[in-house]
Amino acid sequence: MRIKHAFLVTCLVISTFASATILLNDTFADGDRTNTALPNESGFWASSAGDVTTTAGNVRLDMAASSRRMHTYFAPEASPVSLGVGEKLVATIDFIPEVGFIDTTSRNFRLGLFYDPVQMAQDGVGDAGISNGWTDATGFNAQFSLSSSDVAANARVGKRTNLTGGINLLGSDSAYTYGSNGTKATYLSLDTVYTIMMMIDYQAANAMEITFEFSQGDTLISSASLIDDGTFGGQGMYTDFDFLMFRLSSNNGTAEVVNFQSITVEHIVPEPATMVLLGLGALISLKKRS
Repeated sequence: MRIKHAFLVTCLVISTFASATILLNDTFADGDRTNTALPNESGFWASSAGDVTTTAGNVRLDMAASSRRMHTYFAPEASPVSLGVGEKLVATIDFIPEVGFIDTTSRNFRLGLFYDPVQMAQDGVGDAGISNGWTDATGFNAQFSLSSSDVAANARVGKRTNLTGGINLLGSDSAYTYGSNGTKATYLSLDTVYTIMMMIDYQAANAMEITFEFSQGDTLISSASLIDDGTFGGQGMYTDFDFLMFRLSSNNGTAEVVNFQSITVEHIVPEPATMVLLGLGALISLKKRS
């Protein structure tokens, strides 16, 4: 008797997966920006409610001649999202610039991800918050400008490091320490959907990367980032977040009307390494010959 053929195939693959929790996915579908029912919608509050027009799928902010501010919460009061090492917080905003651009090198389109334990879920709240309540709010911002020509400011990302003297949350440059300049958002078109992405990536105990990207579809137009080592700007690592804010300094450097289409905020958590046994087979052919 002779064993003519014996074959064993074993394939072992080790993979790491990540799960994303949707904290907020608001498309303003019901035409009401004041409703809150996380994660499907959250009140989108304005400093000047009279300049906001809401219809199904649209929140139009008329910039008028002075700055305007809007903010929304993606976590309940005093229950922020707390990032651990390896986790990410990603905010994605779709909007349409309308009516006209006023080109300038001023960084007048500003947004940020922040935490403050007392929520201000109402219209009419200025950039300092009620009774200057946002003076000590912690987080990160991005600044850039929109341009229909080649006139624009370089985008940049900053960490809020002055928590006592810098009262205005997004209006005061002196409240931030900035990373290196990024690229510009130039040659933009009206009535076109653009996407803003801001991501906080807690890569290691001494490394948190904050990234800003401005895109049209799959085309990246402008970006900026900074790395916080936990001492950047003289402040420790910020890991708690519960609201997203926009501040647009009139129509200069933005558009005369900014039409928000959707706001999505995700918390991404890596799962433990998983061993997947893709193929385990044994084929033994026995052939007897006499």
